[in-house]
Amino acid sequence: MSKDSWEELKDIALQHGWDAETIPDLSEFEISGKPEDIMWKLYAKRDKESLVVLWRGMSQQSAQYNYGDYWKYPAWRGGVITLLKGKPDIKKFSAKDKGKFVPETYEEIIKTRNVPWENDEVRAFDILLPVLDREIHWIAQSPAVDSFKLRTEACPKESNLGKSHFRVYTTSKGLRVLEWANSFGFQACYVHNILEVRG
Repeated sequence: MSKDSWEELKDIALQHGWDAETIPDLSEFEISGKPEDIMWKLYAKRDKESLVVLWRGMSQQSAQYNYGDYWKYPAWRGGVITLLKGKPDIKKFSAKDKGKFVPETYEEIIKTRNVPWENDEVRAFDILLPVLDREIHWIAQSPAVDSFKLRTEACPKESNLGKSHFRVYTTSKGLRVLEWANSFGFQACYVHNILEVRG
């Protein structure tokens, strides 16, 4: 990607009829002096639609989309792009759905996957090392068909490096699982459901 995320999304917004502007917040950068502490906000408006996306460095932190009384919070860049390129569905945004989160499908979300290893069959070491001291973003699937939610948990070095619970193993069904721990307890997810590693 040649442009920074906020510049690219601003261009997409302008191409699809939005008024859009990005504004930096330097308050934390002025204290730390670290470029990664610069916060960026994209403000976009199109008729009754509005969108605010917040980044720290290159990582999207949050996003909020509003259409009248309806709102949703796309957790990933792909979801934001879908909203910017699409047109509002009046039926979907009716009053009875006020505040209801309607996630993208599993297939739509998995297309945005961007992990720091070549494929999910790499050595366990090649998965463990990139996630250490980072935030892991993944799709948590429930036993119900087509039921899932997006999860984010930190993988701190002090809680995992050299510990037996920090591992990648393969289930009897041939699925690889990543396990780790943080201040909230033990965590686990399927390797193929990891969407992004940030931090």
